Amino acid sequence: MISKFKLNILWLENKLGISIDQIQSDGPIPLTKFVFWPKSDAYDQIRLQLSTRPWILNEDKRRLLDSTASIMARWQKDYSNTRTAENNSLSNDQEMN
Repeated sequence: MISKFKLNILWLENKLGISIDQIQSDGPIPLTKFVFWPKSDAYDQIRLQLSTRPWILNEDKRRLLDSTASIMARWQKDYSNTRTAENNSLSNDQEMN
């Protein structure tokens, strides 16, 4: 049987929320609680929560963690770009005054 998983993402301005569900025929089953990054070490929290699920194959755990890391990197890049743009805007405003 092939396991299917769903990453739930809350893409917020100052933080990223991530949780994982396992999809069954009768609906999703939460595997992890929502963890918020950068407030907490979301990657390690998800890794620890997945480690308590022995029925999930190690390969699936690795793919879920790789996806989590990829999403976190994308959020961090967007967050950094937004901060840089805001700082540039503030600098330009100050120069005009």
